[in-house]
Amino acid sequence: MHSSPWDILTAFASGDRGDLPQVDRGQVAEAVFSLCASNDVPLSATETTLAFDILEALYPQIERMVRRVLADRLADRTDVPASLMTLLARDTIDIARPILVRSPALDDSTLIAIVMERGLDHRQAISERKVLSRPLTDVLLVLGDDTVAMLIASNPQTEISGNGFLRLIERAEYCPDLQWPLARRAELTPTLAARLSLCAGTAVQTYLKDVFGADLPKGLDQELFAAAEDACGPFTRRSTPPGSASAVSPGPDVPMNSLLDGFVKALRNGQPKRADDLMAKVARLPAAAVAQILYTPAGRALAVVCRSGGASRQVFAETYARLNGIAPYGTSQRSGDLIAALRVFDRITAAEADRILDGWRADPGSVWE
Repeated sequence: MHSSPWDILTAFASGDRGDLPQVDRGQVAEAVFSLCASNDVPLSATETTLAFDILEALYPQIERMVRRVLADRLADRTDVPASLMTLLARDTIDIARPILVRSPALDDSTLIAIVMERGLDHRQAISERKVLSRPLTDVLLVLGDDTVAMLIASNPQTEISGNGFLRLIERAEYCPDLQWPLARRAELTPTLAARLSLCAGTAVQTYLKDVFGADLPKGLDQELFAAAEDACGPFTRRSTPPGSASAVSPGPDVPMNSLLDGFVKALRNGQPKRADDLMAKVARLPAAAVAQILYTPAGRALAVVCRSGGASRQVFAETYARLNGIAPYGTSQRSGDLIAALRVFDRITAAEADRILDGWRADPGSVWE
């Protein structure tokens, strides 16, 4: 049995060593690991909780090799505290990988935070999970590479939003390997199929015509790619008359409301990459912060930016609904998430939004708060 080690570990956790010999913290951590990772002697619920608490407290002192084995042994377990799993998931990729790929203890908010904060290796590992939600794939597709895109497109259990699908189609223009996985996705609508056919090879185009037949829209390139200026943009404070420099190709001195005007038009025209670029110019924030503004369901950061830029309530509702795939796109929509986002928009003033946005520009990481 393990009575003697447990006497040491219990004393160590309580801080009352008594006559026990001095024990190195790393050795304590390794002893706990050997107990909770072993199947030979099952631990009680109380012992398991104590073991994981000690492991979390001593995590920095655990040897890398031990952390690596610990991650692999714990990746599939459901009784491990999320806080300990998060420590493992944020570690270097050789340690974090099994947790990122397999652990059921990591929720969407934790995974999205890791996507934003860690590097491409962590994003690729997360993309290998059996199931990915729409909010998570939205952020992965903003910050990931072709490998991330291929993993998402090739997994039938992965959820992809309308915006995410458009982003994948844009990437498929220069990454032909994506075309067949996208053509076979269950979410492919006739409109998306027509958009994909514009950049697809002959074999994929033929397949799409066979599948959708007469339902495949014609002339979609004109409908989706044209971003013609109209006299009445979605923002009341229009700074450039029709026929002048386009709001979707702004120079450095274009006012924020005109940039937002172009941003909304890009969303309406099914151009997520253009929308991302314009939001980056509106917010003057790095890509990770822009992804947080656009692709998290709460919509609080988006409300701040829209308030600061002079957007109307109707335009904010449409923008939020389009980004989150909630139809119809307007304030008549009764989605609980949209109503909650509108409450934030209604409570904040333009002056308060300006101050918040200035704070985010000084510290982009605070967009999460």
